[in-house]
Amino acid sequence: MGTPRKSCILFSLVIVVLASACGAPVGPTPPADRGTDSATFAITGTVRQSGEGSPLEGVSVEAWRVPPTSPPFMTTAAAAETTTNGQGAYRLDGLTGTISLRVHKAGYEPAPEDFFVAGDAPANVTLQLALVVPLGATTVANLNPDDPRHTIAADVHGFLSCEAPCRIIRVVNAVPGRLRLRIRFLDEPEDLGVLVEGTSLGCCRPELAGTFVIAPAKPLRVYVRPMSGSVDRPRPFELTTEAQP
Repeated sequence: MGTPRKSCILFSLVIVVLASACGAPVGPTPPADRGTDSATFAITGTVRQSGEGSPLEGVSVEAWRVPPTSPPFMTTAAAAETTTNGQGAYRLDGLTGTISLRVHKAGYEPAPEDFFVAGDAPANVTLQLALVVPLGATTVANLNPDDPRHTIAADVHGFLSCEAPCRIIRVVNAVPGRLRLRIRFLDEPEDLGVLVEGTSLGCCRPELAGTFVIAPAKPLRVYVRPMSGSVDRPRPFELTTEAQP
């Protein structure tokens, strides 16, 4: 069963420093740690909601120091923390070394991409509003161009992942059971696919369906993704869940 690279209550973003102020993430290899260098730097940015682009106020933003000898993503105590203002903006000062940035707000999905920071850098973050669907319900949602990217542990074939904008839906039920899941694309389906945990439900058809087991303590995670790796416009879809004997 696949899991996002980072699905914890506090979720990590580690940001890479680029030469330009508008730089985008370019892979998971961290820069050299600045060790005991006394120079400090600041991280500034804006946190917005995907799809709407609206700024999010009251988001907790924490900078955690990554020791140079630690395994990847292992950190010590938070070096600085703040919350976003009414414009979704934040600033963290007095930072040194390599920093892991953790951004969290109740009711939103983890922002799962991994970046690294070791100098002054903008770090704009997009959070996706959590979509929780009870068994037996139907909902309509969009896959948006600015939805966060997710990496899901691959199956035995090694290719099931969602390293592209994904829309996550969590299906919940109070008791264990089986459910029939159906997703109908309300737009052209030629490049859209669905993952349910680490299992592919298929792609590129107007409707995809499958039967799954659901546990009461763990929501069933459904990922709607573009097969091309990008989304050029909001892509609407309808998700229906039905209890099975």
